[in-house]
Amino acid sequence: MVAAAAVGASATPGDAENVSARSGEIVAREAPGAGQAGIAVLRGNDRVKLLGQRDGWSEILLSDGRRAWVPTAEIAHVPDAPRPTESHVAVPAASPAPVEIDSNLSDLATEVARLRRVTDDLTTWRTNLPDVAPVTPIPEAVPWAVGGAALAVGILIGALVERRRGRRERSLRF
Repeated sequence: MVAAAAVGASATPGDAENVSARSGEIVAREAPGAGQAGIAVLRGNDRVKLLGQRDGWSEILLSDGRRAWVPTAEIAHVPDAPRPTESHVAVPAASPAPVEIDSNLSDLATEVARLRRVTDDLTTWRTNLPDVAPVTPIPEAVPWAVGGAALAVGILIGALVERRRGRRERSLRF
């Protein structure tokens, strides 16, 4: 396998940028080229590290530590999440005001009550549906009889067509 440094990208996975599949699924191959063996499938929500690029193929680092190759046109660059700096770490996060929590709980309780009413209405509606007469099953002999009749009609039509063809061929002879 070609090392990432030879490809022209950073050799350390920590410095590499994140990429993901543009859409659907991409087969990650053990070497660049469509004829190479696939070793993994990269799905649209999977993020992997881009190690390098060569001839329309990108080398990636899979989550299990293996290196693989995917078509460059099939991947999209994903921006990295900003890393916290010391100033962000030193400042404690502000806790939400108790009034917001109380209003959220009130909204949640209202929504739960509404969903219970909807569930009760649907249960009542289902119990008020009219009873449907049970469907009588078809006896086993009926499909066989219908199939047999269809077979007989097919044989009869086939015989008539052959007879007509034979007559036409005999009438065309001189």
